[in-house]
Amino acid sequence: MKKIRIAVTALAGRVIAGAENAKGNAITEASRQDVTSDFMKAVIDKAEYHGGSFVIEGGDQKWEVTVKDATAEQSAPVERDERAAFEKAVIDKAEHFHPNLEQYGEHPDAEYRDARVEWAWGLWQARAALERKP
Repeated sequence: MKKIRIAVTALAGRVIAGAENAKGNAITEASRQDVTSDFMKAVIDKAEYHGGSFVIEGGDQKWEVTVKDATAEQSAPVERDERAAFEKAVIDKAEHFHPNLEQYGEHPDAEYRDARVEWAWGLWQARAALERKP
């Protein structure tokens, strides 16, 4: 049985999981899946099990993880669907190539399989974040 690894992507900060490669130092591309939603749900469940927070210790480091339900405090403002706007812009501007908008996993925030599209998506998100700042 292959060992399963978990990692965080450098570009988008998504949590991925998959089978360990032969060297034991990475996830094989063919098995890579975006598990961000499942991972975050597991962290929330673990914190709730421990009364809202827990401690992670490793080597000489120690982290306290605290989870708090913020939905009662403030409802999120309605925002435009940035991913839909991004994908429409990519398709509209793609005159000489057909962009691959396929994503890893089924989650709406999953990473794009095409590294160039993922890179452009990161830039699009940065632009959108700047527009939202007062």
